Amino acid sequence: MWLIDAAQINVGGAISILEMVLTELENQEIEYLLIKDKRLTNKRFFTKHHVEPDYPILRRKRVYREVLKSNPITRIISLISIPPPFRSTIPTHTYFHNVNLLHSARISNASRAYKYVQRLKHTYITQKLKNTDYYAFQSKLIQSDFLSEFDFDEKQCSVFPFYQENTIKKIQKEEHPKDKNHFIYISADYPHKNHKRLLKAWEILGEEGHYPMLTITVPDENDQLIQVIEQLISKGIRINNIGVVDHETCLTYTAKASYCIFPSMSESLGLGLVESQMLGNKILVSDLPYAFQAVKPSAVFNPEDTTSIVDVVKQALSNTLESSELRMDNSLKDWIQFIENSHI
Repeated sequence: MWLIDAAQINVGGAISILEMVLTELENQEIEYLLIKDKRLTNKRFFTKHHVEPDYPILRRKRVYREVLKSNPITRIISLISIPPPFRSTIPTHTYFHNVNLLHSARISNASRAYKYVQRLKHTYITQKLKNTDYYAFQSKLIQSDFLSEFDFDEKQCSVFPFYQENTIKKIQKEEHPKDKNHFIYISADYPHKNHKRLLKAWEILGEEGHYPMLTITVPDENDQLIQVIEQLISKGIRINNIGVVDHETCLTYTAKASYCIFPSMSESLGLGLVESQMLGNKILVSDLPYAFQAVKPSAVFNPEDTTSIVDVVKQALSNTLESSELRMDNSLKDWIQFIENSHI
């Protein structure tokens, strides 16, 4: 039985990572026990074997000891970017996907509280590095940045990016017609995701007489962004906020769009880039190193300059952009095999 630590996974791309890993384990008939976050209410994650501690991080050591004592665990996988709370004799793997834990992350516009939590986790990783045997990353870029900040053996590191290939292929077969003036940005609403500048760019486009459709996924709880969206819609700006919906619904909207516009300031991979490329979208993305790990984009822009975003959208509307290209393979099965064959 494998232990899957998913404490604190309750929003954003991390949920997709968790679902992909669990699905692959089930496909390979590998039994697992899941440490689940209480805030993750999707029935998909109420598995046959799971624990749901009240304080999974603060009492992480106790949770681990109880699980290891009561279950025949043969592999430990931490999916929350930080190692287990103590060293064990069981082969242990940590999947690093929270790039904002790195000092190199561009999160200057995030709240003080958010940045403080990331610094605490950074310190925790430094103290607990030796509690994991292997680190896996979504790109060579993130692995390099990680190794520049943490004293970990590069020989114990590997790059294993993955995405929900079967679900994407299912949506491909449905052959959804594309709206030539439809842009989409599937993303959580963290400050570094840069929604404010994107919405300002759409306001400027409207003032200049351009009215492309923008589909986004901002939750209702984000009062500030919701208010901005409503004000823009009242001015005739075409914005379709679908809120927090399931992954397959997101992919269906992506298939119907013609462009993926991705103004994020910081990503470990950017699954939306991969999904959009596979579903036939031209990709307009921040001119930052992460953008070139997964795809060859159709165009790039300065994510800190609203005018730059406006210009690239107008270029897209004039039909002068080339198609995007995929630059990565789905390595989930390889990672699971690597874990299965690992030893201390």
